[in-house]
Amino acid sequence: GLVSFLLLNGSSFGKKQMIGKTIQRINILRPDLIQFIQNNGQELEGYKYRLPTGQYMNITLDEMMDIHLFNPLEVYPNKIKGVSPVQAVAIQMSTDVATQNWDWKFFENGATPSGVFTTQQDVSADALERFKTDWRNKYSGVKNSHKTAVLPFGVDYKTITPSQAELDFVNKRRFTKEEIFTIFGIPEALFDKNTNLATAKVAEKNYMKFTILPLARKLETAIN
Repeated sequence: GLVSFLLLNGSSFGKKQMIGKTIQRINILRPDLIQFIQNNGQELEGYKYRLPTGQYMNITLDEMMDIHLFNPLEVYPNKIKGVSPVQAVAIQMSTDVATQNWDWKFFENGATPSGVFTTQQDVSADALERFKTDWRNKYSGVKNSHKTAVLPFGVDYKTITPSQAELDFVNKRRFTKEEIFTIFGIPEALFDKNTNLATAKVAEKNYMKFTILPLARKLETAIN
């Protein structure tokens, strides 16, 4: 819980449950429900935690254990919250989301047709509708894939090639996955099905050394 909030929010908070001077347990608190009590000089004097009932519980400095990732945007005495890797790339992520929404709307609105029928003959509206319905029933959908289509005389079919932007739609989603790995410091080789054993072992070692160990030491230091 402490690690999850640290990575997602930049700060983790735990209320110490003590008997005398001995800490019996640490109750993990949601960072988004924490309010800071500060004096006029911006010095931190305590905390308020919003309970499910809507009431607030006061927590003293001695009762709270707080852990923060480095925040280059704030300085003492205002630096009371850390910045997470997710927050650090918020602008980049919002750009990706906007791009995905545009692509989704493009496909939702019909995108590009797979092909068109052409004919030099005059076709009535009823005959055209019957032809389209017959085509969908016989040749459209997964169950009708690979069937040989027979066109009426005088009708030609022309395939429309997808544009490069349409073909990149799947690649953009793959880029989003790679970006998430980068945010949380996870080597992509750990999730690549084509990775061999030697590469996977090196990736696992680097993940433990450069991602997990620094977090473990930060938690250990804060608790001590």
